[in-house]
Amino acid sequence: MAEQFEVDVAAAGQRLDRFLAAATNQSRGAIRRAIESGSVWIDEARVRVQATPVVAGQRITLHPTPLQAVRPRVVYEDDDLLILDKPAGLPTSPPPEGGSSALSFVHDHLELRGKDRVGEVHRLDRDASGLLVFGKHREAVGKLGVAMQRRRINRGYVAWIHVARLPEPERIEAPLRGRRGGGVEIHATGAPAVTRMVPLCHDADAAVACVALSLETGRMHQIRAHLAWAVGPILGDLRYGAPRSEGLDRIALHASRLALRHPRTGQGMSFTAAIAESDLCDLPAQPSDPTGVLRELGRGPFESERALAALNP
Repeated sequence: MAEQFEVDVAAAGQRLDRFLAAATNQSRGAIRRAIESGSVWIDEARVRVQATPVVAGQRITLHPTPLQAVRPRVVYEDDDLLILDKPAGLPTSPPPEGGSSALSFVHDHLELRGKDRVGEVHRLDRDASGLLVFGKHREAVGKLGVAMQRRRINRGYVAWIHVARLPEPERIEAPLRGRRGGGVEIHATGAPAVTRMVPLCHDADAAVACVALSLETGRMHQIRAHLAWAVGPILGDLRYGAPRSEGLDRIALHASRLALRHPRTGQGMSFTAAIAESDLCDLPAQPSDPTGVLRELGRGPFESERALAALNP
């Protein structure tokens, strides 16, 4: 819903971005993006210049931007870390065409508290959902980045795939390289990539299975390309061969669990983004207890007896 504000005499002469930031209690970064996206009007005219001076008696209208309603949920925060549950449709980093992103949300969040701006530690595809970790200062970002490179941050995923029967547990090892037109493909000259998969449940009528996944490497689109090649494409993933699904405007991939050591204290920490809190809970093949499997995934690459027995017969 659009918000409207009338400029009083005391505010006359202020820059438009400063006026709206004060009126809405949002950061100037968020307001600047709203102005740049064409979401701000003065009286009956759209305005895209942030420094436009406001005049007493003018009516300023702030319309919701396309992604304004798609905001991440803060799962955990302390002086060093910020853990977000990113919704589908929101990119991790600002897209070239401009607009909102999980990173811009973090920048706004930290700007309001006088913190440095930081970069992301890892990414989730725009049309996937789930957990992302950010450092709140440069030292934390650096330590988290090293931990990610050394595979000391464990990430557990849940995906729904098109498959006629329940697949067997599998260690998918296939090199990936970029392909013309975008995305990645399996190719002998590609970078090494390994994904581990454990099936959770299957809906025979819908020919859909839910699977849990863990990464030994972290290539772009790794889970999407590996599943499409070895088992079946993820629901909604048109890029990798899935049929168009009515009512699904995202890919059915959710980063459900994140386990790491705190960059300052070294304490082990784990976080879960429940499927029940996502827009995937109405899909067929709903697992009865995904958190148990994901908890095991978070301890390392499939350390449960069940998974080890299946993957190493």
